[in-house]
Amino acid sequence: MVLIALVPLIVLAFASYRITRFFVLDDLSEGARGKLHLFLVKREQKEGRLKFFWTKMYQLTSCTFCAGFWVTAALYAIYAWNQSYSVGAHTINLFAITGLQALLHSWEGSDD
Repeated sequence: MVLIALVPLIVLAFASYRITRFFVLDDLSEGARGKLHLFLVKREQKEGRLKFFWTKMYQLTSCTFCAGFWVTAALYAIYAWNQSYSVGAHTINLFAITGLQALLHSWEGSDD
């Protein structure tokens, strides 16, 4: 099993943190995020089989820890595209980067 080196782990964690913050909290993306949330709330209010899906999509786009996992997964997939790690190593690497990204966010404090 080969685990990711320390420098790529830190770089990927910081990149994931910043991209997640941009999508979930920053003012620059507030207009698009507001329109998306309005769309999701309207879909959520409709009765139907997809109500649960729209609720979860809203939560995903408004939670830095939830969105951070998926941003990290995408970044790590790009980084590890041609690397031959075992599935276990990929899983551990993904959760290590996500954990560091979440730690960075928790140190930042509240933007509310």
